[in-house]
Amino acid sequence: MTEQGEPAPAPVEEGPLAQRLESKAWKTRVDAYEELAKLFEGGDEGAVEEYAENLPKLLKDSNVNAQDKAIEAASAFARKAPTGTIARVAGAMMGVAVDKAFGQAKCKAKAQELAMLLIEAEAGEAVAEELIKGVGHKQPKVAGAAAESLRTAVEAFGLRAIGQQGKAVVKLSVAMFDSTNAAVRGEAKPIATELHKYMGAALRESFDNLRPAQQKDIDEAFAAAGKPAPTRKTRSAAAKAAAAAAAAAA
Repeated sequence: MTEQGEPAPAPVEEGPLAQRLESKAWKTRVDAYEELAKLFEGGDEGAVEEYAENLPKLLKDSNVNAQDKAIEAASAFARKAPTGTIARVAGAMMGVAVDKAFGQAKCKAKAQELAMLLIEAEAGEAVAEELIKGVGHKQPKVAGAAAESLRTAVEAFGLRAIGQQGKAVVKLSVAMFDSTNAAVRGEAKPIATELHKYMGAALRESFDNLRPAQQKDIDEAFAAAGKPAPTRKTRSAAAKAAAAAAAAAA
């Protein structure tokens, strides 16, 4: 008991990492997630292989403080793990992050950044698929956050990084104009504008069935849109850019 007569907080448990990750005590799980993040950041290949498949489950942590640390561990994995390993679990990781973390004020920003890190790790198609599903989520906060992340992804990386999901994003952007969710509806024009930067006039016919006022709005946005200005690169694109820079400097 504390001096105030309250139960003393449970001490952080000791034991193997795998056991502590499953602890019923959230503070023990926090400690375990922090240790796991350090292993990932250090490039521990054994940890990557042992815990990769566990990450979707860890991201479901029902304690928001522990979930926050689980997202940090997942982000370390996305930064350092081989792309082949990431590809195996990226979709499941993102699906859980959208469903369980996008609606949490404490975790939202880190979960959205996790999406960007996974795209950098060449998992853009899987990430985009889960974000598209998220836009239709029954919880308005989750749907809004997914729409925001989808727009950010296209803006930051362009369409090539999300592969075949580009067509699905175009179709979704049209539907978003009439969404009953204000946050989703608010992202419709920005996403359409980003798409137009890459697709040009060929995109316009996709919006032919919108209301006249909406069409006028997007026509004005398209006319004012500048050129694509991606701010992030996938690992392969970054490697090519670095090689080109090195060759130019030689």
